[in-house]
Amino acid sequence: MVSLVAGVRPYPTASILEARIRELRDIKALAPPYNSASRRQGSQHWVIAEAGRPRVVSSVTLDDLPRALGPFGTRAHALRASGAIERVVAQSDSDSAHAILNEAVAASALTVPLALTALMEKLSTQGLFEAAASVRDELAAYMAGVERSTMRPILAAPRIVWGTRRDGTEAGWILHVASHGRHLSSVVIPPRSDPSPWIDVLTSTQPVETDGMAAAAASWAETALLCTELCREGLASSNGLGLCPGLSPWPARYETGGCASFSPRNRPAAPVSPRLTRGHLMHSRQPPNAQRVGHPRHRPAPPGLVQRRRAYAARSPLPSPGSPGPPKQGCWHRR
Repeated sequence: MVSLVAGVRPYPTASILEARIRELRDIKALAPPYNSASRRQGSQHWVIAEAGRPRVVSSVTLDDLPRALGPFGTRAHALRASGAIERVVAQSDSDSAHAILNEAVAASALTVPLALTALMEKLSTQGLFEAAASVRDELAAYMAGVERSTMRPILAAPRIVWGTRRDGTEAGWILHVASHGRHLSSVVIPPRSDPSPWIDVLTSTQPVETDGMAAAAASWAETALLCTELCREGLASSNGLGLCPGLSPWPARYETGGCASFSPRNRPAAPVSPRLTRGHLMHSRQPPNAQRVGHPRHRPAPPGLVQRRRAYAARSPLPSPGSPGPPKQGCWHRR
C-alpha cells in the first residue's frame, strides 16, 4: 500500500475534533479501498412504532425524532433492537402493549431492559444458555440504540455554539459551531482576548438545510463525535440554554432552538444499572447468570481448599536469592 502512495497533502486544523471530522468526511467522499473503518457512514436505520409494532426505517423526520430509536449503522443491528422491543411487547398484556412500545422507541423507560434481564435470568436458571445469549444480543442492540439516542438534541438544534480549552498545554480557547449534527467551523481565540466578536460571528451562522429530515446534514458518525465532545468537562456556551437533560436517554427531552450548554456536572444520571451498560453486554461472553447456576468457569472452590492453600503458604517461607525453592510435592495449586 505504501508503494501506491502518490503524495501526501496536509490539512491544518484547529483542534483534534476538527481533524477527526475531516477524516470521516474524506473517508466518505474518497472511499479508500484499504480503509475498513467508517465505510458505512451513509447507512442509517431507525426503529419506530407503527401499527402497534416496531418497524425499521431508513429515515425519520425531525418531528418524529423524539419517537425514533437510533440511528443504527446496519439494518441487522436495528432488527435486533426491534426484536428486543417486540419480544417485550408480545409478553405484555393488550392494555399496556401500546404504552410499552411508545416508551421503548422513545427510550423513556426501563421496561425493555428490565424485562429482558429477567428473561435472561430465567433462561440461565433453566440451563438454556444459547437462548439467554440470543436475548443478551437483542438487549445489547437495544442499549446501543438508547446510547445513540443522546444525539437527538444535536440533530434537532439548528445552531449550537460552544467553546473548549485548546488541545494540549496551549493557552486560549477554541469556539465551535454546529447545525443539525454537522460541524460547520471552528475559530481559535488568542489568550487574554475578548471572545465576544468571535461569538457574535458564530452565532450569526446560518443553519444548514435539512428539508425536515433528521441526520440529513451529516453522517451519524460525525454527529456521534459532536455528542462525545459536548459531554466533556470544561465546556462553555454562548448563552445559558441547557440541552444537557436531552443528552440523557431517560427521559429523552431536548430543545430545538438557540445555542446550548453542556456539562456533565449538571447532567442527570440515567437510571440504568451498571450491569445493563452496553460495554458489559457486548464484552460478556458467558450467560448473564453463569455464576449463580454453577457454570464450570465460575464454580466455587471445594470446601477447605482456600484454607489449605493459606496454611501451606504460611509453612513455606519465601526462598532467599540463590537458594532452591520449596519442594513441589504437596502443593495444592493445580497444574
